[in-house]
Amino acid sequence: MNKNEKDSDVMAFVYVSNTPDVKSEPATVLSNWRIMQVWNLNASGKRTLHLTGSTPKTNGRVTTELVNCEMTRMQATTQSGRVYLLAGEAGDGKMAEIAITVWLRSSSAIVKHRDVTLAYMRLRKIKQN
Repeated sequence: MNKNEKDSDVMAFVYVSNTPDVKSEPATVLSNWRIMQVWNLNASGKRTLHLTGSTPKTNGRVTTELVNCEMTRMQATTQSGRVYLLAGEAGDGKMAEIAITVWLRSSSAIVKHRDVTLAYMRLRKIKQN
């Protein structure tokens, strides 16, 4: 990109791959992570929580639904049974936003999402005190 091009002119290329099965990867580290709330506008409207971020092998991953999120221990377990160890503080969210946008677009449903990371981080601070 030359100096005259704007950030809005940058195109992102996304490579979508399958996540390894839980038996071969029962746990992984997730960095630049965010917690997203997702809901389907056409169905029951049930809201689910998902992690999104980067693993050592990928720049972007969206998890299956969270069934347990222990912010004091910085780990979460998903519906698939995989354990995610949250590395450091929540990230800037750029790759997380790209990953969840691609993931949601692959769904046939009309789905919305919102970032709820800050609410969970506030809860973590309250529990630590």
